[in-house]
Amino acid sequence: MDENLRETTELPESGGTAPNEENEPETKSIRFVPSAYDPRGIEQWLSERAAEGKLLLRYDDFVIGEPRDCRYHLEPAADDDDPDESLREKRARLGWEYVCRTKDGIFYIWRGDRTAHVPTPKDCTDSYGYRRLCKKAAPQLFSADDLPGGGHLARLFPF
Repeated sequence: MDENLRETTELPESGGTAPNEENEPETKSIRFVPSAYDPRGIEQWLSERAAEGKLLLRYDDFVIGEPRDCRYHLEPAADDDDPDESLREKRARLGWEYVCRTKDGIFYIWRGDRTAHVPTPKDCTDSYGYRRLCKKAAPQLFSADDLPGGGHLARLFPF
């Protein structure tokens, strides 16, 4: 992994948007364009921002700096906590660095260079993560008030 990448993404102590010292990076809040329910779209969008010199710091905060040739990987989160040290070490051996979780907490966001090996997903982790995603999306998709017949689809899919 590129060591400069790690140094560039450290959070400024002041939390401001403009650097006030030589070693303090500029940050900017950028609204995510892709859908929160499109992990591959988010990965591509984040990689495109990195190529523009905007590296994800957390949620929608980006560090502004030199363009980077890196990519991102979203992995369904197994629970509501950040990944433990064991998982972080495993991903680091594959070339990934943990960045943050998505705002809804469904996915871990990892950053690596172009040679980083994409981890083989575990079926149980992915299925759990995507079930959590479906539960969050279901009220938006299957609202009983919006469906004809009093929400029969909502009863068929009781998330």
